[in-house]
Amino acid sequence: MKFHVDGIPTCPVDLANAATFADGPPHQLFAELREHVPVAWNPPGVDADGFWCLTRFDDIVPVNKDWQRFSSARKGSFLTEGGILPKEFTSLIFNMMDPPVHDRHRGLVQTAFTPKAINEREQDIRRTINLLIDDVIERGECDVVRDLAIELPLIVTANMLGAPVEDRKKLFAWANVLSDTTAPREEKLAVMGQVSSYLPQLIASRRQQPTEDLLSRLLHAELNGERLSEVEVMAHFVQLMLGGSETTRNAYAGGLLALLEYPEQMQRLRDEPALIPNAVEEILRWVTPIHHQARTATCDLQIGDMSIAENDKVVMWYAAANRDPAQNPDPGRFDVARVKPKHLTFGMGLHVCVGNQLARLELRVALEETLRRLTKIELSGPATRKPSNCFNWMLSVPIRFEPGPREGVTERI
Repeated sequence: MKFHVDGIPTCPVDLANAATFADGPPHQLFAELREHVPVAWNPPGVDADGFWCLTRFDDIVPVNKDWQRFSSARKGSFLTEGGILPKEFTSLIFNMMDPPVHDRHRGLVQTAFTPKAINEREQDIRRTINLLIDDVIERGECDVVRDLAIELPLIVTANMLGAPVEDRKKLFAWANVLSDTTAPREEKLAVMGQVSSYLPQLIASRRQQPTEDLLSRLLHAELNGERLSEVEVMAHFVQLMLGGSETTRNAYAGGLLALLEYPEQMQRLRDEPALIPNAVEEILRWVTPIHHQARTATCDLQIGDMSIAENDKVVMWYAAANRDPAQNPDPGRFDVARVKPKHLTFGMGLHVCVGNQLARLELRVALEETLRRLTKIELSGPATRKPSNCFNWMLSVPIRFEPGPREGVTERI
């Protein structure tokens, strides 16, 4: 491949084009970029303006930590300026803010994600995955994405936010449109209008009768005597709904696919279930549910040997960093016993994912119950993906299996 154009280190393939990700992250291309041009210019194309690509772990970490020189607010935190939401709403999303505004919003939301609040969700998560398994176990086959991976985080997030369970299909439909980088702007605006019509009544009921759900906590959380406005609560509801769905869905489906493609690793987890928390970290590294995050340079600066101009967009490819051999030896090997897998799946610095511990808990419990209750799991057809340069988006992972034990299963009530 040609890695320089007119003397400028250049990405030879357009990473803004979703088709580049048709088979998942282009790991071979990322490996060559890490080796030859770790800071490379991606020229303007049909889908995005030009931007700088970072593929080495050690180049991405300082960008993640340096919000003064690398802004999330100037042009958003995704490849395209509006990201996955219409531009009209991005100013209300705290992962597209810089301090001090960011600190107020994140501080208020963080009060609802205390370790105690997360740990209290384990019983609900375990009950939810078991009920989902109950619905498919007698069939001896299912689609991991459709039957398990979509529903688990959606139900858990709906329960956590305090949305009625009967609304979860509506929430899922909205989340799918808003997280789809290929969805037309008009469709996203229409969905945001529907969300804006739906939430005020739910908010009003929680103001009158607060419960222990996340929406009530957001409404009544205070930081230095301040509370979120209704519009801000609505924006954070949408952000948490999206964040609570996409990462867990694709990590669970992609992780189970990895275990099916490396059956000796699945057997090791069956033999040594104490390895499951470590397997969660390896799955997060291996799958990388969110491919990238972006920042905008606030001044002229250097990254490595390259000069970056003010207002240039810099894209941190987490999918590349997570397979950097300088951090994870033999990174192309999936190993549930890998010693301390290093990954940037949840970001780093002040924008580290606020729900990362909830996602880890969901993945751990889902793996525990899936491996306990389903035996002799194997693929029954090809796994398929939706091409996306934003999410490692699994569409289908069809499997067949034999039922395992029911001891300890929570019955439907």
